[in-house]
Formats: sequence, C-alpha cells, structure tokens
Amino acid sequence: MGLSDATEPTTQAHRGVNEDGLYRKVIWRILPFLMLCNIFNFLDRGNAGFAMLQFVHELKFDEFIFGVGSGLYFIGYMVSEIPSNMMTHRFGAKRSLMRIMVMWGLVAACAAWMQSRNEFYLSRIVLGFAEGGFFPGVLLYFTYWIPASRRAFVTATYLMSMSLSGMLGGPLNGMIMHGLDGVAGWSGWRWLFLVEGVPTVIVGILLFFVLSDGPQHANWLTPEERSVILANLEHDADAATMAAQKITSFKAGLINRRVYILMVMGIATYASSTALFVWLPSIIRKSGVADVRDVGMLVGIPFLFATIYQYMISRSSDQRHERKWHMLVSSAMGGIGWLLLASVHAGPTLTVVFAAVTSAGVLGTMVIFYAIPASFLTGAGMASGIALITTVGALATFVSGSLVGWLNDSTGSTAAGLYYYASLMLSATVLLAILLPKSQRKTFGLTQASQQS
Repeated sequence: MGLSDATEPTTQAHRGVNEDGLYRKVIWRILPFLMLCNIFNFLDRGNAGFAMLQFVHELKFDEFIFGVGSGLYFIGYMVSEIPSNMMTHRFGAKRSLMRIMVMWGLVAACAAWMQSRNEFYLSRIVLGFAEGGFFPGVLLYFTYWIPASRRAFVTATYLMSMSLSGMLGGPLNGMIMHGLDGVAGWSGWRWLFLVEGVPTVIVGILLFFVLSDGPQHANWLTPEERSVILANLEHDADAATMAAQKITSFKAGLINRRVYILMVMGIATYASSTALFVWLPSIIRKSGVADVRDVGMLVGIPFLFATIYQYMISRSSDQRHERKWHMLVSSAMGGIGWLLLASVHAGPTLTVVFAAVTSAGVLGTMVIFYAIPASFLTGAGMASGIALITTVGALATFVSGSLVGWLNDSTGSTAAGLYYYASLMLSATVLLAILLPKSQRKTFGLTQASQQS
C-alpha cells in the first residue's frame, strides 16, 4: 500500500519530476484534511447512538422510534446522493463539499433543540439530505488527482477515518455528555449535538480554501507537476478504457451488471457499519456499564482494532493484487462477530472483544469494497455508479434501522437485531463467493495498474 509501486508512463512531462515525491506532496495536501472532514461526518451522523442513552428517557421514546429515526436519515441521504454527486462532477468539488459540510453541520447542531418524536424524525431526514453527497463525492474527488495504480493507498487510508471517528468519538461523546450534563439547564445529549455540530460548519468553510478542484487549478503545484498528474490520469483512463471497457457515461454506470454485483456487498456493509455507530453504545451499556463516560471509553476500543485491521488488510490486498478473498474473509469475520455478540451472554469484557471482531470485519470489508469501482468506472460513470451503490445501501440501512428497533422493543433484547446483521453479512459473503469468479479480471476487467487500486 505504498506510494512507489505504481507504473505510470514516462513522458516528456515527467522529466525532472520525482513522482513518488510529487504524489506524497499531493496526498499530504488533500488526504489529512479530508480525513478530518470524514471524522466530523461520522461524529455528526453517529452521535445519536450516544445521545439516545439519555434522550429516549427524557423525550419518552422507545427503541423502535429511535430505530425509525436512525433509518430516516438514509431516506434524505438517498434523495440527495446521486444529484449531489453529479453536481460535484459538473460544478467542482470544493464548492459542493463545502455546501454539504456547512449544511449538515447546521442541521446537526439544531438537533439540540428537538422536543418530540416528529422533530427527531425531521432532523434525521434533513441531516441525511444535507450530507448525502459527501462520501461518494470524496471518492470521486480522488479520481481527479490520483491514478488507479496509487488510489488504493488513498482510499484505504481515507476509510480508516471511519474507525478513527469511532475510536475518538466514543470517549469524546461520553465526556461531553457526562461533563456538560445540566450546564445552563441543558441535558448532556443536547450539548453533544451542539458541540459537535458547530465545528463542522467551521471546517466546511475552511475546506473551500484548502482544496483545489483539480490539478489544473492547484497553484501549489508547479506547471511540470500539474502536467505529470494530468498525463498520468489521461494515460490511466485511456489504458483502462481499452483494456477493460471502462464505463464512462451516467447511464452506463446505472445499468452495468458489475455495479449490481457490488450492491450485494454494499447493502450488507452499509447497514452493518451504520449499526456499529448507532447501536454499539446501547449494546455496551446493556452488558453492564452504567456510566455514559465509561460507555464512551469502551466504545472506542473496537474501533481502535478496526483501524489496525483496515491497514493490515488493505496492505495485504495491494501487495497481492487481490480483492475477492480479502473482502470475503473480512465480511465473514464481520458476520461471525455479530453472531458472537448476539449468542453469547457476556459481560463488558467479552462484549468489547466480540465488538472488536465485528468492527474489524465490517470496516475492513469496506476498505476493499470501495477500491473496486474505480477499476471499471470513470468520469460520470464513476459518479453514477458509486452513488447508486451507496444509495441502495442507504435504503437497506433505513429498513434495517426500523426493523432492528422494532425487534429490540418486541423481544426486550438486542439479540434478534444482531442476528439480523449477522445474516446480512454472512448472506452477502456466500452470494459474492458464488458471483465473483476467481479471476477478478473476468468480472471487473482489471488491468495490471487497476489491480493495484
């Protein structure tokens, strides 16, 4: 997963430019900031899982109401995702991503004032609508800078920010809710939404000044460096189109069979990864942890293991130029982890251990999964294909949140819901083992360069 295993063409533009040094420069410019943005993304969409430890009692909700509200987030997400991604492709990334961040930050902060079930539902729908295009927009943005032979490193590292968000967010959420509870007459959960929403707006405004829409607009690159990047991207697109019949149009991205194969895993990973952020605080509390600050500290541990595993599995996948079995082993581990959480009546220690297995498997799957679309999609086809995959995943997450909330209330236990997530991950593993041939070249048309992506 290093920066020196690429094989870009040697052209006149490349003379005198150290490409490894150039791409390190590019990556250090854009990647840490986008990872910071994604950390805020998952803090603001996932902190409801902590807030519910207090507000379900204060506002007299049950877990079904919370599950429906959590799922409604993805209704708004689905509505905005594809058009937002096409706007990013057409009008430029930094304006679109700034708009998205500022909108979702304001909506997240305003949730501090909600008083009723309908206001909770509305806040989640609008939050999803505001934030819908961010994740696929960032994946699209990477294709404007990084050739396929180097993109796996960037994608995998960026996706690690999901785990980092859980690792940092757990203790942070617990400390905010514990430390600010009662300040100015507000409950801790209200402060949680406000304190984590406002900084997102500030970071969103900064994004406009930090990012450039593409190499051709980056005044921090020399003309020679811009030429190298643009030449590599052009060569990458031409080679992939010739060797892999790459999908370039909006319509083709929507109807391509390979996109629908990926949807199978997208449904399982999207629902399961969201469940980690939404339900894990409640699972740990029900294992016998009363103090919300202690819940926060324990929630961070599984995400720490997930971060380590994501790095290891993505590095192994890159070194071996293999995607299928790395993805299937990870998804099977995620499914087994959900089964262990559901079937073993454990105290806090074993619950955290099983949650670590689950988190590593689910989030490790996502690292491999999102490296694949760039091997056969580009341009408008990339925008529509990624957005379609994540939109269907969002629909599955809406259904899952509502169903699991109902199951938890109906049974008085979280076990049935956890069995549901286990069935999603394990079913997707079996289906993809059948659908994906041993040769990825046959299914995804990978060139040698794109195999490294």
